[in-house]
Amino acid sequence: MEEWRIVVARNPHWYDEFTAGPQAYGYGFHHSGPQVAEYFHVDEEIAPAPVFLPEERATESVGTVGKLPVLGYAAGVRFEDDAAVARLGRLYRDDIIGVFADPEIAVFPTDCSGASIGNWQDVNRLIDVPALRAANLDGTGVFIAVVDGGIDGTALNAYGIALATLIDRAYTYPSGYAPGTAGPGHGTMVAFDALLAAPNARLLDFAMFRGLGTHPTVPLRLHHALAAYGTLMIMMAQSRPPGALVVTNSWGIPDRSTDKPIGDPMNYCENAEHPFNLQLRALIRVGVDVVFAAGNCGAECPDPKCGAGDTGAGRSIHGANALHDVVTVAGVTTRGDRVGYSSQGPGILDSEKPDVACYTQFDGSAWNGGPDVGTSAAAPIVAGVIAALRQGYPTVSPALMKSTLRNTASGAPVWNPDVGTGIIHAGRALDALRRGAAS
Repeated sequence: MEEWRIVVARNPHWYDEFTAGPQAYGYGFHHSGPQVAEYFHVDEEIAPAPVFLPEERATESVGTVGKLPVLGYAAGVRFEDDAAVARLGRLYRDDIIGVFADPEIAVFPTDCSGASIGNWQDVNRLIDVPALRAANLDGTGVFIAVVDGGIDGTALNAYGIALATLIDRAYTYPSGYAPGTAGPGHGTMVAFDALLAAPNARLLDFAMFRGLGTHPTVPLRLHHALAAYGTLMIMMAQSRPPGALVVTNSWGIPDRSTDKPIGDPMNYCENAEHPFNLQLRALIRVGVDVVFAAGNCGAECPDPKCGAGDTGAGRSIHGANALHDVVTVAGVTTRGDRVGYSSQGPGILDSEKPDVACYTQFDGSAWNGGPDVGTSAAAPIVAGVIAALRQGYPTVSPALMKSTLRNTASGAPVWNPDVGTGIIHAGRALDALRRGAAS
């Protein structure tokens, strides 16, 4: 059975030692030396991506990009079987740092009932956007990276402004994609919701789910996300963009069957040392706020994509969505009720996941002719609140920003596995940051 893996090599040019074969997709590589490695394919759409390390682990690096330490260079590779993976490791043990799981990833749209409960104006009132406006905080000078399927620039935000005018075209992913040229879809909904609290923030259109993995043998996998985040890290190494950065993610691993089992050193979902999790932690260490949707694998109404053993309490928040450093967001209606699809803690990597909750299932972008749904809608609202707060408090650490949101949520300080410490409240978070600045 063929297996996809993320290979991390010490040098990006290690991949150049192999010769392209006549395959319809990817590269059919074989070693040109006396020992022939097992036949395998490398995803040709994406160049080997640097895997960054948190700065406190710089002694483990093979070099730097800018001044930031790099663990190695990763590519998505399809092997004939697990035996081929093991043989590659033996043949090139001096060249390869590690081989890791490369599970399938997916965005988190879902809709149990189809019914809207409230609208975006209700959301703004409930999270207290007026308190942000009274303080002149609207995200000016802050960037929000929407890592999703691309943004339709012709769509309007809640305030009647075309999204195209808010997209910064200097920074994008993947290479060759023109920002804002995606059709109406999930990424457009995410952008709309991120701009509710921060309408003057600049958008980075990281269209990770657009135009990738279209070949039937190559579904979208974690190495695509690793490359997208490598691009974000390179931007930070070059001191770009010129302002605070918030990254919103409404995607994850709904079905762990494509991951390696828990306890396997290649595993992703319960392995903080997986290269993607290291990449995320490195980004946060340089001052970037990262928000993830909790997922839509809640016990009462799991998305059909959720694996059989990946629904309900303690089984539905894992991988990057469960990393301690990120802000993980559950979903509630504007009535304050948890939606049945919202994934439930404890998280696999951090038991206190989700961190907080926010609103979903409301009339907003009309991206699919219905309400903005899923924890996919809740997470970017939180990202927008962070962006607005960042305008006034650009030097607060991501850890302090996260704890401020948790400590001022509706149920704080008590955490529960359905909604974390409760529903976020921008006004109380702003007051807490003001008190901290004055002390």
